[in-house]
Amino acid sequence: AARSPPREQRAKTVEIKPVEPEEGIGFASLEDLASMIGFKSILLFNQSGIPIESYNVSDEDRVAASVADFVSLMRKLNPNFSSMISENGQRVMLFAVGKVGEVEVFALTVGGAEIELEVEEVRDFLRAYLSESLGRFR
Repeated sequence: AARSPPREQRAKTVEIKPVEPEEGIGFASLEDLASMIGFKSILLFNQSGIPIESYNVSDEDRVAASVADFVSLMRKLNPNFSSMISENGQRVMLFAVGKVGEVEVFALTVGGAEIELEVEEVRDFLRAYLSESLGRFR
C-alpha cells in the first residue's frame, strides 16, 4: 500500500502569559538571568527584527534585523525550524521563545563553550522572565 507523504507541521508556539512577579523565579533583569545561567549576551526580538530587550548586545537594531532575516530564510527552507546551536569556541543559541499576544518572540544568546544548558532549558528561563516582566506591567 502506498503511504501518503508526511505533512510538515510548524513547531507549536507557546503563548506567554503574565504572572505576578512573586509567583515567578525572580529575575529582575536580563542581566540577572544572563549571569545566573552564564551567558555573555542575550537579545530578545520579534519576527520583524525589532529588538524587544537585550543585555550586552551592541548595535541591537542591526543584529535583530539580520537574525530575523535568517529565521525567515530558515523557515522557508524548513517550516519546522525553531532552534539552532553553534559551538565554535562559544555557544550561540538562536530559538523561538513563544508568543506574547500576536508577537512571536525569538532569542539569540551567546555564552562560553562550557555552558551545558540545552535550548529547552534556556527557553523555559526566558519564558519565565517574560511572564514576570508582563506581570510587572499589568
